[in-house]
Amino acid sequence: MTEWVVLLHVTVAFAFVAGIVGRDLTLHKARTSEDVNVAGALVELAGRFERTLIKPGSFAVLLAACGLRSPATIASLAPAMSGFSCR
Repeated sequence: MTEWVVLLHVTVAFAFVAGIVGRDLTLHKARTSEDVNVAGALVELAGRFERTLIKPGSFAVLLAACGLRSPATIASLAPAMSGFSCR
């Protein structure tokens, strides 16, 4: 079960970061665009990144991290996390 929670946490974190990078790149391209219609379409695309990946992803990363905070989970991950602190 622990491995599935870690996999879920990592997968959601990747999607969350991909949303942030996609939104930022899209907004940068909108700022540098000289066509107002293109800039408007890019800003709308950035909003889709925000609504579909960033907002739900931030909450999902938090929930998955809370699932990893149980003492049993930390004990089972201890050998793999020998150099990390859980505090």
